[in-house]
Order: sequence, then C-alpha cells, then structure tokens
Amino acid sequence: FANSFSHVTLETAQSWLEAFAVYHNARQN
Repeated sequence: FANSFSHVTLETAQSWLEAFAVYHNARQN
C-alpha cells in the first residue's frame, strides 16, 4: 500500500509541477 501510495503521490507532484511550469512560462512570454 505504501509503495502504490507514494507512486501516485509522485505522479501527481510531477503533473502539478509540469502544469506550474507551463503556467509560469506563459506568464513570462
């Protein structure tokens, strides 16, 4: 359970960081 939970958390964090990077780049241009 702990492994699958941390895996989902990691995937969510990566998706959130990707979305934030796109948002940040859009604001800078």
